[in-house]
Amino acid sequence: EENMSIPEVKAEDGSAVRTYDTGDMKFDRNNKWTKKKDQQHEGRNSGIDAFRKEKEEKFPGRKPVSTEALKKFYYGPGMKKGPKLTGIGMSRRNKFVQKEKLVEEGRREAARAEMLLTEQSGCVEAAEGFSTMNLTQRDIVESSDITSKCKSFELKLDHFGPYKLKYFRDGRHLALAGKMGHLSNFNWVTKKLTTEINIMQQLYDVCYLQDHRTLAVAQNDWVSIYDEAGVELHAVKDFYNINYLDYMPYHFLCVALSSCKGMLHYLDVTLGQEVTNITTGNGRASGMCHNPYNGVICTSHVNGTVNMWTPNCKAAVASMLAHKAPVSAMAYDPSGRYLVTSSCRRELHIWDARNLGTQLHSLKTQQPARQISVSQRGLIALGFDRDVQIYRGIHGSVVEPYMKQSLGNLLSQVQFCPYEDVLGVTTRDTFISLIIPGAGEANFDAAEVNPYSSKSNRREALIKGLLAKVPAELITLDPYTVAQVDIPTLEEKLEAQRKLVYVNVPRINPKPKYRMKGKSGSAQTAKRKMIRKEMHKTRYLDKVKKDRIAAGLEEKKPSSNDKYKEKIYENVLDRFK
Repeated sequence: EENMSIPEVKAEDGSAVRTYDTGDMKFDRNNKWTKKKDQQHEGRNSGIDAFRKEKEEKFPGRKPVSTEALKKFYYGPGMKKGPKLTGIGMSRRNKFVQKEKLVEEGRREAARAEMLLTEQSGCVEAAEGFSTMNLTQRDIVESSDITSKCKSFELKLDHFGPYKLKYFRDGRHLALAGKMGHLSNFNWVTKKLTTEINIMQQLYDVCYLQDHRTLAVAQNDWVSIYDEAGVELHAVKDFYNINYLDYMPYHFLCVALSSCKGMLHYLDVTLGQEVTNITTGNGRASGMCHNPYNGVICTSHVNGTVNMWTPNCKAAVASMLAHKAPVSAMAYDPSGRYLVTSSCRRELHIWDARNLGTQLHSLKTQQPARQISVSQRGLIALGFDRDVQIYRGIHGSVVEPYMKQSLGNLLSQVQFCPYEDVLGVTTRDTFISLIIPGAGEANFDAAEVNPYSSKSNRREALIKGLLAKVPAELITLDPYTVAQVDIPTLEEKLEAQRKLVYVNVPRINPKPKYRMKGKSGSAQTAKRKMIRKEMHKTRYLDKVKKDRIAAGLEEKKPSSNDKYKEKIYENVLDRFK
């Protein structure tokens, strides 16, 4: 009683409240326990709070992401602002909410990782009263560093031209194919030669396949594939008289076009088999390129049209009248958003590739452009007879001249080098590497293509590419249709209704035999009658279907058991094909 004092305290309403002090805890008459404030603990907590506050001021944490950076990685409204989910349980609804949180966190991380890309693309800015068109390669080389100076060089290639060139996707390897049979492949950065042979045939085009060591060459008779040692690995004799070659890395397809015959061929590199061949028509083809956005092959023709093709359709999926004169050259930009075409009437048109028929820009050139190439930063290189002109502003509202370079001989081909401010130009007897500031992308995605990859990295990237190979059947004009639900149209429903066969099954007497021991009861007899009727109906319909297939009125649908059947060969040696 001496340790416990019971003072009487007045409450707010004036009533008397007795409290019991038991050291650390305090209990009042209102049945509430409260902890006493210790001066020592209070001082220690205030010190911790001050330390935390000082730490937060010194290290504020991760930098917040700006709204402008998040707009670049906007993937759609999501489930919060989209249609409401009805008819699902709470557990599935929570899964959707968690997924939206992960998507939002991925947006922030992607925008935050972009801050680490400190490299910037260069450009040439002329002072007031001067123009960049007056700059020469000598001026650019003199004002560049030693690394950029090594990128400007010239190769004299006599007796075997004119030459076709092709840069590999990593921007470090270059392939040259002379019309008189000279074929070379080398690392143009280190000037290390990989392959150099003379095929002793006319060469019309060259392209890289899955890596920088494998080349596909359009020869006089057919298309041949060579390795880094110059050994012919494969000869595709079905591809006859080919003029243009291209490779689609995500589908592992080699595309070949015969301009005089109008035949478009697709070759699956992983299987070594031809996927399909299409007759283009519309006269002689003047060019071919593929759209990196959707994988559609585009061909230009002398009647002024530009046709787009997919391997799963024999007819053109889209056709556009680009010019009223023959199309002389065309090219897509690396993003697949713009299509640049030129005609023999000195016209240059820039089209929106995702909205066909929408012309963005139109220019008049001094002469018809023989070759066109678009860089990763939107610069357009136009190759004329004896000079090259560079234009900029494809993403803006005005397309203006940027640079020009005169050549000593007739031009053969131009192409921008990926991830480098370099333009490759070939003539009848020369290869020239021109420095074009602001042409290449400064930051590369190592998961997409890595210029500094090692041998093990390239092997791993090839295996990942094979596992993520996109089938040729999924190539469409709009790549987002793959994620849509395939709902049959009204025409397809009417066609299916028309193909239905209405057959009157002849009646039978389903009376079963009498059985002993209670097996001929009313329920058992009715069940056996129904089974006999269904068996008779199934057998009759199968017989009618076989008769229609034999008469050619109906096509036989493939069955899952067909692959287990033994193949019957007309010749004994056919099994080795």
